[in-house]
Amino acid sequence: MKKLIGAIKWFEDTFSALFLSVVVIITIINVLARYIFRMALPWAQEISGFFWTWTIMLGMSVGYRRNLHYGVDFLTAKLPKKYAIRLKQVVYFLMLLTCCFMLYLSIVISSQGFLKVSAYFQIPYFYKYISVAIGFAFMIVHTLRYLALSVRDPEDFFNRIAQGGLPGLDEEETDKQEVKKT
Repeated sequence: MKKLIGAIKWFEDTFSALFLSVVVIITIINVLARYIFRMALPWAQEISGFFWTWTIMLGMSVGYRRNLHYGVDFLTAKLPKKYAIRLKQVVYFLMLLTCCFMLYLSIVISSQGFLKVSAYFQIPYFYKYISVAIGFAFMIVHTLRYLALSVRDPEDFFNRIAQGGLPGLDEEETDKQEVKKT
């Protein structure tokens, strides 16, 4: 399981950074071409759109894994420990259901992606739409990890919540040591 998680983390981090870099480079080249040569690259917006979609969907999962999305925790902060843990478990279970539903919808939409192709390169939109399915699949894995931690080690789970969330679970042993120090 750790190898799978490690592979997902590597894929998310590497490709979201790589795809964002491609978007920035293509955009800069297109802007320079527009101002220097007075003509835009006809394919730049199309390719940037594909890579931007991948960046967003992988970035969504990275943000979720690292607990960088906004959340409202005023209720869990006021509840006793036992109830705060239960409430967070319910929230993560609802998140799991939401991600499963979104994964299903994204697979349905992706399957229709071969019917539409991009204007310049004639690339099927499937390759753009499948990024949504992959992003939500990764979020399901992260949610299952959070739920497993909440059942396996409720104290550690609660301490992570008290710190403002679940700090990433990127390096579980390092996180546990940091939680115990505070």
